[in-house]
Amino acid sequence: MKRSSNRNVATRLRALFLTLGLVLVGVVGVASPASASGAPVQLAGSQWLGDDGVNVCDASTETTCGGETHVGGVSSNWWQCVELAQRLYDARGWHAGIFASVGVAHDIYDNAASNGFTRQADGSVTSVVPGDMLVFSGGGGPGHVGIISTVIDNGNGTKTLAVVNQNAYEVTSNVTWNTSTKTVGKYSYMDGHSTDTTFTVMGVVHDPDNTNTVGGGTLAARAGIRNGGFNNGTSYWTRTGSANMVAYGPSGVYEGDGYGATNAAAAGDSIRQDVALNTTAGHSYCVNAQLRTMGGGSGGSGSLVIWLLGSTASENSSKAFSNLPGDWTPMDACVTATSSHTTLRVQIYPTAGGPTLGVDALDFRESLINNAGFNGSSSGWSRTGTANFALYGSGSYEGTGYGATNATASGDSIRQDVTRTINSGDSYCVEAQVRSDYTGATSSGSLAIWLLGTSATENSTFQFSNIGNDWTPIKTCVAATSAHTSVRVQFYPTPGAPTIGVDAVSLHYMLSRNGGFNNGTWLWSATGTANFTTYGPSGSYEGSGYGATNATASGDSIRQDVTRAIDTDDMYCVSARVRTMGGGSGGSGSLALWMLGTSATENSVIPFSSLTSDWTPIKTCVTATGAHTSLRMQLYSTPGGPTIGVDAVDLG
Repeated sequence: MKRSSNRNVATRLRALFLTLGLVLVGVVGVASPASASGAPVQLAGSQWLGDDGVNVCDASTETTCGGETHVGGVSSNWWQCVELAQRLYDARGWHAGIFASVGVAHDIYDNAASNGFTRQADGSVTSVVPGDMLVFSGGGGPGHVGIISTVIDNGNGTKTLAVVNQNAYEVTSNVTWNTSTKTVGKYSYMDGHSTDTTFTVMGVVHDPDNTNTVGGGTLAARAGIRNGGFNNGTSYWTRTGSANMVAYGPSGVYEGDGYGATNAAAAGDSIRQDVALNTTAGHSYCVNAQLRTMGGGSGGSGSLVIWLLGSTASENSSKAFSNLPGDWTPMDACVTATSSHTTLRVQIYPTAGGPTLGVDALDFRESLINNAGFNGSSSGWSRTGTANFALYGSGSYEGTGYGATNATASGDSIRQDVTRTINSGDSYCVEAQVRSDYTGATSSGSLAIWLLGTSATENSTFQFSNIGNDWTPIKTCVAATSAHTSVRVQFYPTPGAPTIGVDAVSLHYMLSRNGGFNNGTWLWSATGTANFTTYGPSGSYEGSGYGATNATASGDSIRQDVTRAIDTDDMYCVSARVRTMGGGSGGSGSLALWMLGTSATENSVIPFSSLTSDWTPIKTCVTATGAHTSLRMQLYSTPGGPTIGVDAVDLG
């Protein structure tokens, strides 16, 4: 994407800031961080095949790509479609090195037996699992091969295969497998280009060493809440017993153009949604939602519950709430599996006979943290130096327990390490609820996220102070500028200060890149009259930087596109922290999330206005009604309005 030079951006901002009566101070450099030479990464391995993929690389004569070395290929462009398959199979341990008797893509199907593979001809395809190869003939001779990343059951006798490609028009493509006719369709673009009309599906090739199953292990299709923003009415939601459920909008929504509303006459009645999910002991999941009391009043109450079902013993964690105001209020709950389960359920129980509850922006994510809610165990966590660490029950933010820590020496902490394959550009966020554990006293400290496992570590930190006895959300994000092998989450109490309570710790990979602007404006772009720079570390919500933008014309913005294979009913959410710059107030604009890559785009928007100089959380979610190939996060500032600060942009 074309970006203005640092000097031009700063010059335009100075002029506009002076026009708007603001002072420009502390501009930090906006150049991309230094990186080693190598082919450009089009799609990181952590973004497909359940985080078990390899980097998808653009055409290049460079022999490495995001720290990975080519496996085969040709010197004029090492990163061919066959090379992707060979590198993936080598990395996963399914097949070592270059495929035998394979000079071009269609040879993979023709000579499958020579490599110990099995094959199913189009018209006879009865089994497909993530990691299988979809092979085409034609295209001028060599054909093409793509890797099946996910298999999604459409419930109508067809399944969507999300396919990842290298050296092709599209990095991600969706095709339909008809389980009745046992045929697989071509990519949509293959009939849209005159040079590609000769492509023919040969079939699916499988390596017996690939033991993945559809919906199993880490390679399951994307799991998530469907229609969590109620922008498509009450689709996918069910009610139990006396519970009433209806959708309203667009007036009064938290985001998008709809929200849900529920009440009940009997205890235990609810609205709920079940999500197919294969999980094993140690995995943690967190659900979050925006709730409010309907009708302009207050006093709404009930509970938000996340369940793990499908085994002899169910597991759950709940967040009870009361005295809800008429304003939207965020709620979270986390649960850690102690055994295997096949279903995750999200359930909202209104208090019987109480005021009607509004519900919006409901989403869940797997937390990479083990034992995210400290519900009865300290498993996965360790302490360093003088740090004390204990578990308590009564007073938890959610569930049945929370952690508590203090220390007498600087740098001592509680922490947890998580093994991950991390490439340059990958971003992670950690969020938690903290409070002072002494009545009437305030606490302070910091939450840090570290990327480790190489000679150079990277980190981002959120400093907190004057935390009272009410639970307070905190968050920090980090973007990798090089490869790493693990993530560390670490809480540092201020030495000698009152004990800190910790609960609902969620660590997740985020699809947005450099969402904390801790690496300048890297991977973001500005459109039209929009000005865009970064500041920091002073004034940031988290980490060492944040973005700042304003515009003089409507529709101009800052944005980032993310390649993603999106199927009907997939839901994605983007959240951010925004504020008015310059110590004033009145900042306004909107945050939009777009689904692109087909003839019909889809989006959801949250407008914001009257921003203060304090960081304010915003969030919007969109549910696909058709297939798409990319997501766009876009922040629009009101033309001629105050400059907007933006930080911690998180897409997932």
